[in-house]
Amino acid sequence: ADGQDTPTATPSATPAQASSIVSLDSAAPSFLRTWLQKAWAGDTPLEIIDANSIDPHNAKATLGINAASADGTLVYRYFFAAAARFDTANPTITWTQIQQAWQQESHGNEHNNDASVADASSAFPFTQTAILSDTLPALTQLLGNPGPHVQLLPTVEDLRILSRGEIPTLILLPFDQLEPRFSVLAIDGQTPIENAHYFDAANYPLVVDYYAHVLAHGADNQDALAHFTKALPAIPGSNRDPDRLTVVAITGVTALTRMTAFQMDKFGDDWPARVIGPDLAAADITHASNEVSFIPGCQTDTSAGNLLFCSKPGYMDTLTASGVDIISLTGNHQNDFGLPDALTSLQLQADAGFRLFGGGENMAEATAPLFLEHNGNRLAFLGANSFGPVQAWATEDGPGAAPLDLDALTASIGAIRQS
Repeated sequence: ADGQDTPTATPSATPAQASSIVSLDSAAPSFLRTWLQKAWAGDTPLEIIDANSIDPHNAKATLGINAASADGTLVYRYFFAAAARFDTANPTITWTQIQQAWQQESHGNEHNNDASVADASSAFPFTQTAILSDTLPALTQLLGNPGPHVQLLPTVEDLRILSRGEIPTLILLPFDQLEPRFSVLAIDGQTPIENAHYFDAANYPLVVDYYAHVLAHGADNQDALAHFTKALPAIPGSNRDPDRLTVVAITGVTALTRMTAFQMDKFGDDWPARVIGPDLAAADITHASNEVSFIPGCQTDTSAGNLLFCSKPGYMDTLTASGVDIISLTGNHQNDFGLPDALTSLQLQADAGFRLFGGGENMAEATAPLFLEHNGNRLAFLGANSFGPVQAWATEDGPGAAPLDLDALTASIGAIRQS
């Protein structure tokens, strides 16, 4: 009424929503940050701050993740493997040797002072050590500051190329970045590529553990801790998941005939498996190449000129005692005693529970891939015989080994990969 403008009320400021702050050790692998952000389901925003590994307890943080185990909850196990070029003749090393190789200013025979080295007369084979650059912080937490002979490289391919060079190189890399072109070294008898029969994760030394800690107490912080606890199952607990690991043991030919058969007749049908059987059976999938047919009424023939082979059906006890799951029929003696006996042998092996490939009742069966799935891993097996004679090969309607046809094998491998 007086002509003056009516003042507009100023809206009250909305208080900023508090954040749940996690102090993440700067040496921890970067993917922990990504996983935690994806898994977080708390009512308050999540803020992740870097922490110096020397002083991880940031004053603002609700929770801390670092390598200190005291009063902590294990969050992540970062497994590493010791490796070398694929053609390494003796893929073994000790934990003491790894520590020395990491810290010493020179590599050489001084590493053989380790009493656990089986052959102290042999020189330590590696002149330098190489790692991925982004793993240096984690490995430094485990092994201390590196010596001058530790090389830092950006990619696994760079590590592989270096390992194939003239300088013998020890490779330390995360388990999940291993590839078949490396030979994995057993550390004090343990290698992470084995399953639980021969690998004890609790006592394996080349692993960095990260733990969660409550850094600030109070009702709000306990709530943040509860949300963090709920998020943990969505975070992979390790870069080595034993429930996704498949160990395949692959042997050469069995040849349960002639003098081997003579010894089996003397000492028992499972005689060849009494030493090696338990090691083979420890694999998740055990393969054998059985080139000789199991024939009822087979007679052991040890004569030097004998080249017609058969095995007694009881000899399958050796395969069973060795934990054999799959059999390659790519040998050239499947048909030595004629096609009817070859068919009988195929049936005996199938009845015993063995899965067969590389040979069969006809060409189609012999060339078909064998598919297996274990722990989520899909595997395909193909086999062929290049040596002959032609009588050993399967035909359109007769048994035998698959003859080698590189074009057909290439096409089959391509089709398998696409499927």
